[in-house]
Amino acid sequence: MPDEKNHDELSEEDRAALEYERSREGEAEQAETRARAEQLTKLFYKTPAMVEHVEMINAVQNGSDWTTDTVCIEIAKPLLAMLDFQERAEAAEEGRAPEPLDKILARIVDNELQDQLHWLVAEPVHFQRYRKLWNQFCDDQDAPEHKIKEPGAADEEGREGPF
Repeated sequence: MPDEKNHDELSEEDRAALEYERSREGEAEQAETRARAEQLTKLFYKTPAMVEHVEMINAVQNGSDWTTDTVCIEIAKPLLAMLDFQERAEAAEEGRAPEPLDKILARIVDNELQDQLHWLVAEPVHFQRYRKLWNQFCDDQDAPEHKIKEPGAADEEGREGPF
């Protein structure tokens, strides 16, 4: 959709597209597209992969055992040195003792997993696996116009991304 803020800078084609989108016909088409997208989404969540997805998310969110478990991970020494340097510098500035690296790494991993949980709940297609499942589903439903481009994919005019 063309950006309305810079209307004077838009090409004639983009101004025409913007005017069409504002028209009754354009609004009706957008409403129809939204309704089809909602219908596809409801059907998509009934596929075996998404039923399993929802069950997993529900188990995580409703799980009562949030105790921790110990795992061993390998991290390159230069990255550990960087992390240690950052922690010592921050601790000195804040007038406190540095946190042990294992505590910092546990927090980093936990934050990353919490972020993944957020996206799995809010917008699974944030992940390539779910974009592929969605796009295949759209093909199967004869709805290619609802497919999601891969991040950085070029559009019809060879431009990458929305910007």
